[in-house]
Amino acid sequence: MASLLGAATSISIKPKNTEQIIALPKLSNYHQTKKILFPAITLKIDDPLFLVSSLLDDISFDSEKVVTELLNGRWCQTLKSYDFPVNEDEDEYLLHKPIERICQRWRFCRDNLLSMSSCKALRKEKVYQVSMQISGVYDDKYQCDSGVNTLSCLQQHCECDLDLSKSILNSVLDDVRYEQRYRLEVKTLRDGLGREVNVTVHK
Repeated sequence: MASLLGAATSISIKPKNTEQIIALPKLSNYHQTKKILFPAITLKIDDPLFLVSSLLDDISFDSEKVVTELLNGRWCQTLKSYDFPVNEDEDEYLLHKPIERICQRWRFCRDNLLSMSSCKALRKEKVYQVSMQISGVYDDKYQCDSGVNTLSCLQQHCECDLDLSKSILNSVLDDVRYEQRYRLEVKTLRDGLGREVNVTVHK
């Protein structure tokens, strides 16, 4: 599973001040503002799970396990298949499945885009970009970059996928069982220059 900071480890270095260039893990792209590099994730519109995994990796959760074990219902499977499940027991099925309801909402969101003339000719190879702020309130940390996603349809694809990713993230964080099962261990070490380095490892 591709990830934002790597499958097994992530490294972050605390800067001494806001005027220096911050060394960050390799990502698809960077925005530079006031000498601080802000990473951006570039994603294909047909791979929404990459964004889900990226946000989970960013908070030191085992994204591969979360995707495999929690996103395996019939609606979450549409993140890969793009099918549209139709079942008579839908209300009963979704009653106690909050993550499946999130995936269903995403499927409706994406399906609505198909009715837009600007989206009908959009190829699956098209990409959009999500910018990541280094600090701030977590819900505002990720933003669909309208300056890069110049096609309205790309921006709307991004908004569907980002809502999905944030909702799954919040659902996992709100459940103490998931916290215990999927949270990765983070150790703080010092490098040869005495800087603090956070290393994320699988338990």
